[in-house]
This record gives sequence, structure tokens and C-alpha cells, in this order.
Amino acid sequence: MYGGYSEYDACIYSYGNLIFNGNDKLNEEGMQLEGEGIATNNADITFNSGNYYIRLNDDSINAGRENGGLITINNDKFYLDTSGDGIDSNDKIVINNGLIYAVAEMAENDTGLDSDNGITINGGAIISTESKLMKELPLNEFKQKSISFDLDKKINYDDLITLVNGNGNVIVSFVVKKTFTNLIISSPDLYDGIYNLYKGWTNSGELIDDIYYNGEYVFGEKIMINNSDVFTINSIVTDITSNIQ
Repeated sequence: MYGGYSEYDACIYSYGNLIFNGNDKLNEEGMQLEGEGIATNNADITFNSGNYYIRLNDDSINAGRENGGLITINNDKFYLDTSGDGIDSNDKIVINNGLIYAVAEMAENDTGLDSDNGITINGGAIISTESKLMKELPLNEFKQKSISFDLDKKINYDDLITLVNGNGNVIVSFVVKKTFTNLIISSPDLYDGIYNLYKGWTNSGELIDDIYYNGEYVFGEKIMINNSDVFTINSIVTDITSNIQ
């Protein structure tokens, strides 16, 4: 699908609530600077199922404009490669399940997940890359754990990033599609304990939408933050903040 030309245009745009059902794929691409993927004016967006691939120069999903709009994700797969925000709610974002890979543009100070009133993560697997200047942490009051890495050095295009727990089990391994300095990962596989974050080298698993599944890993260099390559999760939301500005 391809959008139009007005200032507040989108491939799918509504003044009423939007509800998405079904198991098919929705693919949206656009080069318009003010053209979004899925957007509403003062209305909510609910995703119950489906596969969504959105590559744009503005927000992939935006609910509510200036006056609020709740975004609820119940069980979906999202690949969002944007020069704006990946998912932008002027109210709240609630994620109950699904797989979300939201890649935002660091140079524009955008975020993979952006809300005015908080991000709730009850389940699902989430990878969000963004600028550390605009990072937004999930709310620290729900069951699923999340970890945010505020990196000393930027991660570049086509780097392989892998998060591993203290037992050597891979939590997630993915290929970078935009330079970033902040990474947020949320997963039902995160528990209290020790973790390492690697950059490179190889993965023999199946690469689907820039995320590796199964296979064997040859880890590269450990990523350092504040002169440490060991990170501890001990709360619902763990924020590993760099001292380097």
C-alpha cells in the first residue's frame, strides 16, 4: 500500500477506532515525509492478529494525534523500519502478546515505542532501537521483565546483536537495520540474573525478518557499558545507563 500527499496522510487513516483481525500480511511502504503507516485522529487502534511490515519516513503507527489514542497489541507480528517513531500513542501503548521489532531513526531522535501516558508490557517479545536522548522505558508495574541498554558507543547497520543469559542461553539475536545508541528488549525469557550483550560474529540459525531462530552461535565481542560487560536484571525494568555522554 502506498499513501497520498496531504500533511496528515497515512496509508490507513481513520477518525474512528481501528480494529485489525486476520492472519494475512499487511505491507506498507512510503517515502512521503509526513506520511504515516496506520494512523487515527483522536481514536484507538487495536491489533488482534496479523503480520505487519511497515517501512516509512514517518511514524509507522500513530494513534490520536494531539488528543490521545490507545494502542493495544494482543497477538501480532510487527516489523517497523521507520524514520519516525515505530509505535506512537498520544495516550498509552499496551502490549499483551506478539513479536515487535521496531527500528527508529537515531539521527531524528525518534523511538521504537513512544507514548504520552506510559507503555505497558504484559507479554510478547519486543526489540526497540532508538536514540538514548528520547528513550522511553516500560512501566515498572507489570509481570514481564524488560532491559534497557544505554550504550557507550553506537551500534551500526548490519551488526549482529545477541543477548545471552548467565547459562549461555540466547534470549534474542538480531541484525541491526539502523544505527542506534539505546536498545530495549522485553521477553518472557528474561529472569533475574546475569546477562551479556554481544556484537558479531556469526549465527547459523534461520534469519527471518532480521531475527535469528535456533542454530548455533559464535559470539563476537562483548559490549561494554561503564567498563563492565556483565549486566544484572533484578527488577521488572532494568535500566543500564551509560556514564558517557
